Amino acid sequence: MTSRQRFVAESDGLAVGMASVGDAGSSRAGSVTSFWVHPRARGKGIGDALLLATVEASLAAGYDELLLWVVETNHHAQRLYERHGFQRTGAIQLVRPGDNHLEYEMSRKL
Repeated sequence: MTSRQRFVAESDGLAVGMASVGDAGSSRAGSVTSFWVHPRARGKGIGDALLLATVEASLAAGYDELLLWVVETNHHAQRLYERHGFQRTGAIQLVRPGDNHLEYEMSRKL
């Protein structure tokens, strides 16, 4: 995959979710970024569908692994990722400079 693929979930013509996937800086790994589901659309399978789309795109691109980062307080997203086989790698980082929240790297072998 030479660029990022973006996926958008719509309901009644409105965007209710989105995700993108592309290179993780390694020819063998992909990275999920910009993953979001509108709060009113959560619990309806949209996150599952978007995450599966990123997995399928990563498989088609020939990646062996898929990586993502999740904020420590986003337990709903962590459960979604774990349900799809992602596990914490042990890597952590600040969300952004000046923000004391941490995010955890998660990985899934493909």
